[in-house]
Amino acid sequence: MSSRSYDNVEQYIVRKQASISVDYIEIIPYPNHIIISWNIISSTQNLLTDILNEDFRDLICKVNLVRVKKNNERLTMNVTGSNGIIEFSSLVKGKYYCELVVVNSQNETITIKKSSLVSISNNHIQSKNQDWKQVLTKNNNSWYTAFSGYTVYE
Repeated sequence: MSSRSYDNVEQYIVRKQASISVDYIEIIPYPNHIIISWNIISSTQNLLTDILNEDFRDLICKVNLVRVKKNNERLTMNVTGSNGIIEFSSLVKGKYYCELVVVNSQNETITIKKSSLVSISNNHIQSKNQDWKQVLTKNNNSWYTAFSGYTVYE
């Protein structure tokens, strides 16, 4: 008898990981920065096409980075493609999670995945400013402040 291991749906497990691909979004913390990584698999893309009645390539994909506070602060980044990474080099101390969201031309929104909560304690910001949106966008104005359908207002 072989020593193969199986999960509860009888799928072969290689190196203690399921042999199937899944959607994910995760925050990977490092001492001086964090990385947000995501992937949307083809079966989810087909499902979104059916639900939202638009081709997946026509949908707007967003990554929302949320800082948990009394009033949650949200930074929304429009992304292209079904997978990728974003790196942030300076975040204010706090608890964060991120969401992977798609929007169609009718402004119908579906959240595909939400990451687990990550606590950021080490940072190199020597400011009393606790508004992390201002810190992140100080030198880079590439994120959008408002969104309506397929029209982006800056």
